[in-house]
Amino acid sequence: MSYVKNRFVLVYEGTKQIPSPIVLSKSDFKIGKSSDNDLCLPMAQVSSHHLQIVFDSNSNQITILDLGSTNGTYVKGQKLQPNTPYPIANKDFFQIADINFQFVDQQAPSNPMFAPSLSPMPSGANAIMPGMVIRGSGENFYRIEKKLGMGGMATLYRAQALALQKPVVLKFLPQEDMKNKKKVFRFLTEGSTIIDISHPNIVKGYDLYNDLNYCFLVMEYIEGSSLEALLETSQRLTLELSLKIAYEVVQALDYLAEKNICHRDIKPANIIMCSRTQMTKLVDFGIIKLHDIDLTSAGYVVGTPVYMSPEQLSGTEELDIQSDIYSLGATLYHILTGIVPFSQGETNQMDILFKRMSNKPIRIDFIHRYPKPLADLLDKMMEPNKERRIKSPRELLSQLEEIQKAQKK
Repeated sequence: MSYVKNRFVLVYEGTKQIPSPIVLSKSDFKIGKSSDNDLCLPMAQVSSHHLQIVFDSNSNQITILDLGSTNGTYVKGQKLQPNTPYPIANKDFFQIADINFQFVDQQAPSNPMFAPSLSPMPSGANAIMPGMVIRGSGENFYRIEKKLGMGGMATLYRAQALALQKPVVLKFLPQEDMKNKKKVFRFLTEGSTIIDISHPNIVKGYDLYNDLNYCFLVMEYIEGSSLEALLETSQRLTLELSLKIAYEVVQALDYLAEKNICHRDIKPANIIMCSRTQMTKLVDFGIIKLHDIDLTSAGYVVGTPVYMSPEQLSGTEELDIQSDIYSLGATLYHILTGIVPFSQGETNQMDILFKRMSNKPIRIDFIHRYPKPLADLLDKMMEPNKERRIKSPRELLSQLEEIQKAQKK
């Protein structure tokens, strides 16, 4: 079969220095830094003659050949051996420097990308597609499997870590936030904090990557359900399960307190029950306060209001672990009663928030038949006055242990 001009194209993402799509105008298409290549990439990480894409008319096969480049060529996350042909197929990805190319055969059957003209792929998180291989730091590569969710702060994808041979979560900073230095700094601080943390009840971080095109954090993938999801199927959780969850989250808070870290967004959505191990995991450190670095502006309130401590709602006080203890109390109140604290009989959100500033919610033993020591403990966790609130996770652990022992008698 002879070579059909314009049959094969490359679609890229990663730089605006080259046009997209790139038509492979000949059967031996060369890419490199030197001007005598078919595609010239004047970039420091690209070798003078970096790679060659070859179409064999006899076998009707396309191969990619690394020409002994300094920084290598990667196909599906694997570094190619120099001067060794590697077969590629329609929609395969390969990488040079910080550029991801996708190879497209426009004559492939049912090719969703087949069109008279191809639109350029946008850079950043908006360009992420299932099957794409993303390079992280060092020799870490991740094959995108599916989008898990998207919010104002980040977009989450499930991926396969090729080096670790395990599923992970990639958390991308939105592309529109890449130009905001403060948001990038906050994201990178969150990432580096999670990577430095090692506790069985806190999500594990593996990798953090940032360049002009991507900013993402690689985290442990947890197969399970958040407490928020569990509350959607069950109005409230059992006393035994709720105490187990509380104890494990307090263990995580005790660890964070030792490192002088305040989470600042403890809530049902940020606590996950692992379906395999039944362990509780604390996630989402997007608005942490780390040591003396405050990641928000003075007077700017971040978090989820219905679980916030009064001092966090006011936005005027320095936050510490006592604020997290209050938020855990509000979360525990919700999973035990099925009711968001202070919401009984109220429909106006401002009235609910105003009540939180100086009042305690209705005791849980007035709503359901719960032990008085547990109701007393929640009262102390949700004390609006910090001076009278439980001071530390250690104190809280001790009281939870006593309640659990009493339940087993």
